[in-house]
Amino acid sequence: MTPRLALLVTLLPALALADEYEASVHLEGGPAAMRLEGPLDDGVTAGVVGARVGARATYGLTHTWAAEATLGALIGKGAEFEDQELPSEGRGTAIKDPRAVRFTAGVTARLGVRFIPTLTAHIGIQQTFLSGGYSLAGGGAVAALSDRSSTDLLAVVGAGLDYRVNARWIAGVSAQLVHAVSLSGNSYDAFEVPIHLSYYWYPRW
Repeated sequence: MTPRLALLVTLLPALALADEYEASVHLEGGPAAMRLEGPLDDGVTAGVVGARVGARATYGLTHTWAAEATLGALIGKGAEFEDQELPSEGRGTAIKDPRAVRFTAGVTARLGVRFIPTLTAHIGIQQTFLSGGYSLAGGGAVAALSDRSSTDLLAVVGAGLDYRVNARWIAGVSAQLVHAVSLSGNSYDAFEVPIHLSYYWYPRW
């Protein structure tokens, strides 16, 4: 056995146990795609692309499971709903611009040492703000759509892959499905791809 291989075999148990009691902070951002319900006619949907940003904190409960909390925001623009019955103007196109702030908490399973597959489940709450406008069929003046907001309950599941650069820094990407159940407006679904850079340490409580 070579000296390098012997050192690796010696260090593997310590590396594999590095997640328990380990804390981290993550900065993340990436694209998002949403499927929204129309603001005027029920049952009409449209897709919109946007961006998701956030900050996440984690703490290793075991060598596999970490508790997490995330504070984030979601921005989308230009969801178009054609052939809508507009308020007092007739039929036309409604345009919807969603923005949201959210808080989620949950757990992540970390299934590796250097290359780390991850599985995530979160629940949370979100405040969604909608603005936009509408235009008449065949052209015409664009008028503002009344701003509104709604409170949403969130369920998030995802899978990803992290790479441990060194003992302190990890970079990664994940794919997440988000279902938002609105308490006072329209529910929606989203597919989000957050990319993150993370710093890990062992806190002294």
